[in-house]
Amino acid sequence: MNKEETKDALPARAELRAAAWTGARTYTVRLWAYLLSPVSKSATTDVQVWLQDDKGRRTTALVRPCIEPAANERSSNTSFDASTCAFEAVFDFDSHLAAATARGSMLTTHVAVSDGRQTHESKLTHRYRWGSAGALEANGFDNGVQVVPSWSASGLQFKVAQRIAVAHAASLVGEELRLWVKCSGRFTPDVAVLRDDAERGVEASYFKREGNWVEIAFNTANLPAFAADAQESWRIYVQAGDKSRLVHWTNGPLQADHREDGLVLTTGPSGVLRLDRAQHNIEATSIDFYPLPSPHLTVSGSYAGEQSKPVGLSLDGQRTTVPGVLVTNTAGRFIFSVPLVRPLEAGTAPVPSGGYRVSVQFNDESYDRLRPAKPLAARLYKTHYSDSLNVRLERSPANEVYVNVSPPLSPSELGEFNQRKISSASRDGAALRSDCFYFESWFGKNFSDSPLALFNEAKRRLPDARFYIGVADLSVALPADAIPVVRNSTESWKALAESKYVITNCWAPDRYQRHPEQVLVQTWHGTPLKLLGLDRPGARDKAGRVAKIERDANEWSLLVSQNPHSTEVFKRAYAYAGEILESGYPRNDALFDSSDLGQQVRASLNIPSGKTVVLYAPTWREESAGSPDLIQAGAMAQALGPDFVVLLRGHSVSLRRGHDVEADGVIDVTSFNDPSGLMAAADVLVTDYSSIMFDFSVTGKPLVFFVPDWDFYTGAGRGVYFDLADKAPGPLCRTREDVIEVLRNLKESRSIYQEPYAAWVKEFNPWDNPRSSEAVFSRILELGN
Repeated sequence: MNKEETKDALPARAELRAAAWTGARTYTVRLWAYLLSPVSKSATTDVQVWLQDDKGRRTTALVRPCIEPAANERSSNTSFDASTCAFEAVFDFDSHLAAATARGSMLTTHVAVSDGRQTHESKLTHRYRWGSAGALEANGFDNGVQVVPSWSASGLQFKVAQRIAVAHAASLVGEELRLWVKCSGRFTPDVAVLRDDAERGVEASYFKREGNWVEIAFNTANLPAFAADAQESWRIYVQAGDKSRLVHWTNGPLQADHREDGLVLTTGPSGVLRLDRAQHNIEATSIDFYPLPSPHLTVSGSYAGEQSKPVGLSLDGQRTTVPGVLVTNTAGRFIFSVPLVRPLEAGTAPVPSGGYRVSVQFNDESYDRLRPAKPLAARLYKTHYSDSLNVRLERSPANEVYVNVSPPLSPSELGEFNQRKISSASRDGAALRSDCFYFESWFGKNFSDSPLALFNEAKRRLPDARFYIGVADLSVALPADAIPVVRNSTESWKALAESKYVITNCWAPDRYQRHPEQVLVQTWHGTPLKLLGLDRPGARDKAGRVAKIERDANEWSLLVSQNPHSTEVFKRAYAYAGEILESGYPRNDALFDSSDLGQQVRASLNIPSGKTVVLYAPTWREESAGSPDLIQAGAMAQALGPDFVVLLRGHSVSLRRGHDVEADGVIDVTSFNDPSGLMAAADVLVTDYSSIMFDFSVTGKPLVFFVPDWDFYTGAGRGVYFDLADKAPGPLCRTREDVIEVLRNLKESRSIYQEPYAAWVKEFNPWDNPRSSEAVFSRILELGN
């Protein structure tokens, strides 16, 4: 989860977005604060923030408003502009908290939110962890008092405590760590020790006390042997007899030059001084985004020792790796430039939306995640907007640099409040154009399926028409002459409003309202085996869901159905009473006489001739982040041997959620644009409950069903419309070994299932033919006329 929350303190919501020491004694937090519906539908007019101790005494912060477009992006509110509900609060500990009264206190942050008519109080009990709000750091005062911000069930709190041993100066040079520590009270240490989590200890090689001051030195060569794949933290203790005290750091950050080969002197969140030892000693000191001449990042940082010298840097996303270009890596400093574009057949396109971790590679071929230096971590959670993509630079909860790429929506297009305004404005006075088409598939994540087939037919018949394609972002590859419009952008709403024909294979965008003369075509995306819509368990128990499905489905002008089974399901599952066209699926036209297409796809995937190509295409599971590789494709490919190649195709749901499988004999083709080409290239399909089974049977090639979770899936899980065992055109296998045995004996399997296969095609592919796109498109034009 990106957010960390305690129990809502309704009816006000306050969320911590950033937090950092902005001076020797000042702590600044950035927060969003507003009243929740139905208590209020108005923007925040005033916010008060204060710290309160356990005796009810208050210390008020200085509050100033600011503009934060992301507040709209994260809000479901439609009645006011949440970007105006952002505030900065500054706590001045030097001026307002006398150390004598603050010592030992726990101070809790409170927020009072007003919309001009009513005021409600809330603790600051929500925070966004992917930035400085997730990296709370302590700060010390000259008199040994330390303020430690922390997060608990009560939200943001500050512990104010007197530290007994405080380091005021430190150096780490070569093999020597030297400290100057001031001890308070009557504590007079006579020895110092480095101690790790395993309670191993290393005594100081030098110890000298003068009054309350102690000078200490450690020889780091005396540390135990280091395991290269480990990371150690050594804390510094001073001891007087049987009493031991941790050494804390004084006010201000440690200087960045306290680093040596494999070692770094740093502080923990509570201000404890710490010597960390790791295989690689490298950190980022700055990361900047530049939109021109093409979008790119510049990542700069420092390293200590040759083994930490970076030779490569990359952004690692779900299914995309973006290599950086080395600018320099000398004298302990490095700079990489990272282009946020990737090559296409024609030109380049921005990288796909999603989260990217930053990895650095070293000479020994090892790699590590790049971590931010503390001054950089305090600045992270920065959003940059551009015409090609938006970038948010963050610090992950694991203390790693994180790059979040999102579609290029402007601040005025973010969130439900702005979407309501834009979508409504696009309909006002919009005139339909009979030569305009809007296509969309898979919510814009790629352009494929029946909408692509109908686009090709429309372009063949009406070459001068205007073709808009709704895309999730500008990374989506499109045919020539297609006009990309990013979903939820002002341009996409204008395109939807002026297009006479809207063709999609999923649900239309939220807030879309069909013009009375507009033709909205729902091609859907497969014959259903899995329960859909209102047929799903418990679906009809949710009145809001029922109403939305009925409302959205009955906006359709035409619904395309592959067979009588689908027709009956669609009517019931979507409470649909409109026109249904039973037809072959346009997306399957390419599967007739597809040998040339199959050879082209094999060549593009570098599959040698003579290989048996197994297409493994499982559906998604709601409990999984992506399509699960239940069969373990790598193990299957290894068992099958070098004469086989396994193509792994994840469901579209996993396109930007899962990770590519990397194994010998396996090619992950989840990102391959159109599955028709993959089916043409395959010799056999292995699937489970995916609707691809009803398309692949058009080819006449063998099917194998891998259903290890059949009992759960058909029972307590998603549920199905019929027992696959009664009709399956191929064997149902519960284990990978059973699948492998079938694949080794495909001729025998085809012979056994010849009759069930023919019956399957008769029931589920009665209308599929190589000219389905023509028939469907003709009906679309008839409706438009």
